[in-house]
Amino acid sequence: INLYTVRDLLAQDAAATYKRLKDVGISTIEVRPNHLRDHADHIRANGLKPVHLFLDTGLVLAGGAPLDEMAQLAKQWGIRRLGTSYVAPKDRDAAIPAYGKAADLAAKHGLEIYYHNHAYEFAGEPGQRYIDRLKKELDPRVRLEMDVFWVGITGNSPQALLNEWSG
Repeated sequence: INLYTVRDLLAQDAAATYKRLKDVGISTIEVRPNHLRDHADHIRANGLKPVHLFLDTGLVLAGGAPLDEMAQLAKQWGIRRLGTSYVAPKDRDAAIPAYGKAADLAAKHGLEIYYHNHAYEFAGEPGQRYIDRLKKELDPRVRLEMDVFWVGITGNSPQALLNEWSG
């Protein structure tokens, strides 16, 4: 589960929320840096394993030391992937090569980079949409973490997109 899903509950009672996640059978979590910093004891106490570290896209755009720090934090927790989602319209052109540079930095730490979609990537004509640009222009080391809900909302087929982004 991406902890963003339970953000309001975490803000109200982090200890109870992590326990409830464990109780319903959740074992792996997608976290943000603040979860690792602020809730480490709760995460460990409930045997939850962070598998993805979800970052602000600004860190990918900035690169350098801030992104390196996040890679080190991920490594401390045994996390293998760093990811982001929303890219502001003004940053979309710059984001594509920035993800390649982020993939270089991540690889130095033995990590991967992924991009999590929403609906906006599917706006426009097929072949000209941002999702099409990502598929064509992104460094192939950058993975897609497909949000099937948002793909479906756009009227596209999650299965077809999975086939297209195979690997």
